[in-house]
Amino acid sequence: MTLAVIIDTNIWVANPLLNSPLGSAFLFEVERLGGRVVLPEVVEREVHKHTLRLVAEARESIARAYGIVSAIMGGRDDYQVPTDEEVQARVRTRLGELNHLIERVPLTLDHSSRALTRVLEDRLPNSPKNQQFKDSLLWECAIDQGVTTDLHLVSSDTAFFENRKYDQGMASELRAECAAAGATIHLHQSVDAMLQMTRDGQPPFDATAVVEAIQSVVLEEANSIAARKGIRLSHVVGRDVEAYVTQQYGQLAVKYHFVCTANLNSPEGPTGVSSDLVNLSGSATFKVADQSATDVMLNDLEFLRNGVEPAPDRSERRVFASASIFLGRGTVPHQYRAPVPVQLPVTGRPAAAGEQPDDPVGA
Repeated sequence: MTLAVIIDTNIWVANPLLNSPLGSAFLFEVERLGGRVVLPEVVEREVHKHTLRLVAEARESIARAYGIVSAIMGGRDDYQVPTDEEVQARVRTRLGELNHLIERVPLTLDHSSRALTRVLEDRLPNSPKNQQFKDSLLWECAIDQGVTTDLHLVSSDTAFFENRKYDQGMASELRAECAAAGATIHLHQSVDAMLQMTRDGQPPFDATAVVEAIQSVVLEEANSIAARKGIRLSHVVGRDVEAYVTQQYGQLAVKYHFVCTANLNSPEGPTGVSSDLVNLSGSATFKVADQSATDVMLNDLEFLRNGVEPAPDRSERRVFASASIFLGRGTVPHQYRAPVPVQLPVTGRPAAAGEQPDDPVGA
């Protein structure tokens, strides 16, 4: 069954437009599992409304805080906050960025009629003194989607939970409705809770493509540096990769560590495996769509005699400087990283004596 996710308005607001570390980790996981984000019309309208409210509250908070700064300093720097029109435009732009994952569901007369009946009959997520037409619409849409997909509903609204407690799961009345309709619906109170469930039992992100994209570039540079220091790299015997989702959708920030056997331009020992090692560490950017790497940097080359004794005279640490020009006031980009569980074909240990090495360098 196809994985589908309905995200309630409260989750869109708690993780602003899913443009946060947790939001990006969630989107990465949905795409990795071949899923889609189902966006009911009522939720999309509310996302616009409540994002405007959220920014308006932030504007008021900024104005109050700047008033204190002005009083203390006897003046203040000018500042700009987005207008309502700019906020609305940003919401549209952000949803447009996610179009390839989003499936919009228009408000239908059938959904409205069923939701109204649910309200009048005080059925969950309603109660005698708490009518929730919007949440009723959301649930009716979820029931329909759950018949044909493996649906995940992410909402912090306690009305969907047994005794209004997250740890008790979906309310038994709603579970009975799912069973009667033949619908599969998993309920989560947060994006984090859903990530924990979907990752459980699923293989981590396969980093083989990441290694393939960066290894040859790294080894070419490492060989050049090593040769100048009288070192000959032999085989790659260990790999480790850390991957992070970033604010650049579809790109992973990568930290890598490769271990190579090496020797000081002398024949290898009787086992055919050198006891000297070289650690290579650095970073890169990996583009998921075309499985390519850019900005590959080799930051550290560390030579270890007999695999344990550091040799600073044979090692090299490279510092990459960055600079910027400040011209008046500017926009500071929103930046973040969130870790992605990864799986590698090699665990990252040196070859033992008599063991066949892994990849020959330069092969």
